[in-house]
Amino acid sequence: MASGWETDPFVMTEQDGRLYGLGAVNMKGGIACTLATFKALIEADVGKRGRLGFAVTADQEGHSIGARALLKTDYGKCDAMLHAEHFFGSSEEDYLPIAVTGKVLYKLTVKGRAAHAFRPHLGGINAVEDASRIVTALDRLPLREDKTFGKGTICTLRIEGGYVEYSIVVPERCEIVITRLTVPGETREVAVNDMRELVDSLGLTSQVDIETPPPCYDPYFLDEDSEIVSCFTNSYKSVLGQYPYFSGHRGIVDANVFVAEGGIPTVVFGPRGANHHCPGEYVEMSTLVPTAHVLADTAKKYLS
Repeated sequence: MASGWETDPFVMTEQDGRLYGLGAVNMKGGIACTLATFKALIEADVGKRGRLGFAVTADQEGHSIGARALLKTDYGKCDAMLHAEHFFGSSEEDYLPIAVTGKVLYKLTVKGRAAHAFRPHLGGINAVEDASRIVTALDRLPLREDKTFGKGTICTLRIEGGYVEYSIVVPERCEIVITRLTVPGETREVAVNDMRELVDSLGLTSQVDIETPPPCYDPYFLDEDSEIVSCFTNSYKSVLGQYPYFSGHRGIVDANVFVAEGGIPTVVFGPRGANHHCPGEYVEMSTLVPTAHVLADTAKKYLS
């Protein structure tokens, strides 16, 4: 948990029209709206045309184990999905994702050769130094540009090598973990080839193995003319008095799994707030009830 909270992150605190607390907007607020929606649908005379799912799954942005487990159940046979994530869609800055990037995780294992660190030139191959050359050359990786997303991103998450207990030995092994957001056309195979070409261009003495362990996600585009998007757009306009702002999103949501892997069109929409993953996370109280109304009305339209 991030430091710097001014309120107790484990106690919901109401202040100036906001509810502060750990997970307030990401995504306890959305879950509360989903529960209110269920209550409204149970009490209403809703049609049963088709199957509509409400996604409340664990491990988003991690391995999406919840979303992938859901696809293996009967709920994975839904015709459409609503996911109350923290996108409210009221402005260009607070957009709703109509398309989302993919992701590849690189694991590079740099294998050198141990030697006495006072005489590294006598047969030593320093895996840590070669790993550092890879990291500092990442800005040369050919990230392709897409008209919706622009370019993807690349970020080193971890680099680990050298001694565990102090010793004067040339490091023979170093591991680098790198995350990369991908745009359409940048498959896992393309990403591996890009990294291999970069590593080979550096003329390193070490051997470098390239793996792409989980999690891996494909990018997706949602058809704005699909029935679920149309129902949602009309409900949003009816409740909030304006049409939602849709845009491409550079990041990962569980809809990557539902849409790209499960083939389930998924609308991502939830209450507005800020500071998720940061101290001072909050959800705006004024957006909770309207969010529930939009979700409920969308479901009624879609199922009728």
